[in-house]
Amino acid sequence: MNRKLILFYILFSFSSVFSQTTGETVVAGALVYNYKGLEAGADGDLETARTNFERALNYMPYFARTLVNVQICKDVEARIVTRRHAVLLFSCMNNWGSADAVESLKLINVVLRKNPTYTPAYFLRAQIYRKLKRFEDAETDYYKALKLSPEFALTNYFRGKLFSSLQKYNQAISDFTRTIEKDATYAPAFLERGIVLTSINKHDRAIQDFEIALKAWPKWAATFTIFGAYLNRGMQNIEKKRYYAALSDLNRAIELNPKFAESYLNRGIAFQNLREFDKAILDYNYAIHLEPEYAAAYYNRGHLFQTRKKSDLSIADYLSTVEIEPDHKQAHYRLGELYIKLKQFEKCIPHFAKVIELNPGNYWAYYWQALALEKTKNYRDAINSYIAFLEKVPAEHKNHKVFAQERIKKLTKVAAK
Repeated sequence: MNRKLILFYILFSFSSVFSQTTGETVVAGALVYNYKGLEAGADGDLETARTNFERALNYMPYFARTLVNVQICKDVEARIVTRRHAVLLFSCMNNWGSADAVESLKLINVVLRKNPTYTPAYFLRAQIYRKLKRFEDAETDYYKALKLSPEFALTNYFRGKLFSSLQKYNQAISDFTRTIEKDATYAPAFLERGIVLTSINKHDRAIQDFEIALKAWPKWAATFTIFGAYLNRGMQNIEKKRYYAALSDLNRAIELNPKFAESYLNRGIAFQNLREFDKAILDYNYAIHLEPEYAAAYYNRGHLFQTRKKSDLSIADYLSTVEIEPDHKQAHYRLGELYIKLKQFEKCIPHFAKVIELNPGNYWAYYWQALALEKTKNYRDAINSYIAFLEKVPAEHKNHKVFAQERIKKLTKVAAK
């Protein structure tokens, strides 16, 4: 089996959820022994194949593909399927590269012509149909497998993953629920149902499923979808100004994955809103430590420094923000504000100009730019900026409109000299 096919098999047979865990050694061990089992099975040595599959399950007891492989070995012993047909099935899975999907389909069809009631062959063929993007055929094969063996929980599990990939979320949830009803110990069904629930923003229900899954298999903790559910709910709580609830969720997200910068950023925002400024700064600092190019962390820390009247620190952070993200409108605007207050008018002009370039409707940027241009004796440009302000500013800002009109009159006289 060439390296391309090995890589494809690994990616295909091992869901993206598992590949994101921190248990790389566990994952690698399971994959290696599963692959060795397939090689032995394709060579006709089913005893060695089963030994290797069971070793794979020692690493990862929930590895669905390996569970199916073990079932095939058991079915040979029980004479439910012939040894020859089992070898064909293992050969099919050992030859699963994209270029050979059609050939794999032929091998499975040989088995099904001779043994049309053999359930595992149907959901193996369904996986090939998925690879070939023949999704209706895949769904039909899962239905046949369920009709033949309605008690076999993995069929619902595999079909649920198909529905999830097709964004048929209600059907996916139904299938994962049926898997759990048939086998409440099969933790990946809770995990996958939780993932689907996060896709439809039902974070509370998703988190309930994730906690059950984590008790069974803690190595899923660093999976983004799991700690991300807490992160997303924490962010929603921040938007609703429920800051203590946000802290609870963000603490859990950090506990599950202590190396994800966005969790610290959002916890910092929660702390800042609770006026726990020192804690907020620590979280912003650590977010930057984890991601030195994290513009949002610099911006939020800069904003905190600005509210605490630490102008130098604030300016430094805003400058870092626009260096990383040159089109960050808010950072440019706040730099302009700070330079105006510090009477550093030359420095503020390019920042307000950038805000206007990015958002021509920002009338305050025209107003402050006009003031800075006037202070630096760029009178004609100042007049134009005041005019632009008057064209855009809402009627309720009467005092600022009157001021701008007066400045235009005065500057017009000055510029005429």
